[in-house]
Amino acid sequence: MNDIFPIRWFSLWKSLMKHIFFALVGAGVAGLVIVGVSSLLGFSRQPTEPPADALSSSEIAWIIAGFLAGIPCLTFLIALAMKSYSVVIKDDVLIGPNFWGRKKQIPLSDIVSMHTFYNNGINAVVAKSRQGTEIYISEYTERLEELFWKLGESMSEEEKEKSLSVLPMILHAARVR
Repeated sequence: MNDIFPIRWFSLWKSLMKHIFFALVGAGVAGLVIVGVSSLLGFSRQPTEPPADALSSSEIAWIIAGFLAGIPCLTFLIALAMKSYSVVIKDDVLIGPNFWGRKKQIPLSDIVSMHTFYNNGINAVVAKSRQGTEIYISEYTERLEELFWKLGESMSEEEKEKSLSVLPMILHAARVR
């Protein structure tokens, strides 16, 4: 019996677009503030005539438009790549990506702990085996509650109590998206 838990890639795409857009806007605003403050304080010392090879305002507008148009394209490619990070339970074996995206396998009976992981835009739950193998389950995985229930079935009561106590935060975040 195969249970496939795919990634909600469209939701992931929207979230990535939003985060990257705000990061670029924030960097642009910070750059303008730095240039403005430095010119007010007299650090710019620009010549009276602009150099011959200076960018015109229309060229700058095209560059900005290119960045803004590139955000959806880049994030779409990332979201499509993340689509392959689905988690599968096949013959009592959990199959999914490790931190680097490579597929790993953990027998359900070998899962010793589960904990949340938040780093560099990766929001996930990590299922760890006795041998140290880790599988990262994205918060954008469909049917997370069902998946956690199935993983919890194979854990001892003590492990389950420790591990599953942190999972409501992930489930809440997944429902909000």
